[in-house]
Amino acid sequence: MPDIPYINKGLKIQYIPTHITETATGDTIIQNQNDITGATADRVYIYFTITQTDGRTLLANEPIYLNSTKSTKVYTAITNSAGRAKFLIPKDAVYSVNFKYERDVDLLDLTQNKGYRTIEIDYSYLGSANIEKFYDTAERDKNGFMTKFMESTVKPHTIHDNYLEKTATGYNLNLVGEDSNSKNVSSSPPSVSANGLYISGGYYSRYFYGFDKATGKNLWGVELADGGASASVSDSGVVLVITQSCTLYALDENDGKPLWSKWLGSSMYSTPTVANGKVYAVYPDDLYTYGKANKGDYVLVCFGLKKGDIQWQQRIGGNVQGAPVFANGNVYLANNTGMVYAFEGKTGKEIAKKQLNPVSPPTVVGNNLVMATKKGGDVKELGLYNATTLALVKKLSGSAPLNKAGDGSIDQMNNDEGRALSYKGKYYYALKQTIYCADATGNTVWSKPIGADCNTMPVVAGGKIVVADDNGKVQLLSATDGSVVKTYNLGSPIFSQPVVTNGVIYAATKTGTMLSHKTGDTSLNGWAMWGGNAGHNTVVE
Repeated sequence: MPDIPYINKGLKIQYIPTHITETATGDTIIQNQNDITGATADRVYIYFTITQTDGRTLLANEPIYLNSTKSTKVYTAITNSAGRAKFLIPKDAVYSVNFKYERDVDLLDLTQNKGYRTIEIDYSYLGSANIEKFYDTAERDKNGFMTKFMESTVKPHTIHDNYLEKTATGYNLNLVGEDSNSKNVSSSPPSVSANGLYISGGYYSRYFYGFDKATGKNLWGVELADGGASASVSDSGVVLVITQSCTLYALDENDGKPLWSKWLGSSMYSTPTVANGKVYAVYPDDLYTYGKANKGDYVLVCFGLKKGDIQWQQRIGGNVQGAPVFANGNVYLANNTGMVYAFEGKTGKEIAKKQLNPVSPPTVVGNNLVMATKKGGDVKELGLYNATTLALVKKLSGSAPLNKAGDGSIDQMNNDEGRALSYKGKYYYALKQTIYCADATGNTVWSKPIGADCNTMPVVAGGKIVVADDNGKVQLLSATDGSVVKTYNLGSPIFSQPVVTNGVIYAATKTGTMLSHKTGDTSLNGWAMWGGNAGHNTVVE
């Protein structure tokens, strides 16, 4: 408004202060529900309604936790008889939503500072009391392993309208919907088969999709009972995915219809493995009264691929790094307590175990095993080990700081930091901004800087070493001397190792988008999913 004589101008601002009673025990904060009536100037009003997975039965006396991602503070409340709970949460922070037995349910970005904000959210959940009752009363074998698991619901879902963006070199899949509270979150890598491409809607999403791999057209979508999806695995017409909390799902690749599911428990930061008609997965063994003596243990379980029938189970002491690895008829894994195990894939018989302080899954080549281990402090290095005895044969050249988060994030599910690729008798691995090549005995053949941090392992396609970096570039290197053959700029930070098949690069990003980039070189082929194949042994002859 221009200045006008004899006219007074004024600006009226509404300010609602925060008056709330809070009780703090350590970092846990409980708010007086009677004080919460609406948003204030510096806090957001959040109103939850929680139902069981049928979508109708209200869940009373259910604790909800809001964990701040910028501090150790946790706000908690318990639902009333109508399944409802209220929070008045400070702005300028991001919060993860958690239940007692389901973590990372959603991500709430409250960094908007202007205005008064109210959020109403409905969630479905099995219910902590229901879960505890099932695990306390479930039938078990003589070793204390459950002989039956709960199943989780799978419902049809239609993807949001603006998911597909055509580009000059292919397409982008914008997996996070416009109405989501969890924008700009990483997506786990897809898997590609003859039938299509399969990927989740982002780490905090419950949605999972099948797409036409050539065009990006959505073929089917489902809503899982829980979120936090791992990389998907495709094998024999079945696509499998584990959610962080709490289920292993087997879906038909053609239409997404559920074949079977197993609710295995919270804190499953891994990816499933498939070989010879069997599925290998890891779950926590601390949810029932019977197993209190084993609290903190994890279990390696083997299921049949088509029906999900239990084949065998073995205790492994701690959560797995990335995924079990199938090679030579055996299952190898590295866990977070520093142990490395080898089991017979068919029977589950233990072959070997040893304390080696691994930080990534192993790569098994004949009777050799290459693995990144913790050198001391937060530094990683690679070593060559005997695959039968796990004895150290030789240390490989180079070391670098650990980059990724450990247990407790999507990084753990897709962890391949420092992991080696074996290609035609040589080992290729990345340490920060340098790619190394070593011969079969562990001697360095060449090393090349790539100009940016590479927090994921190299892969191979068309005889070229393929490296993705934090700047969104994918470089093709000569396997012979490490020289750069070709560079593709995908334009977005790449979250994990790319998938490369039939001349197309598929890359999951840190912003909830999957990029499809046609290179025009159909010889670039052979890396169809995380780990290269369903067994996740990163070996190409």
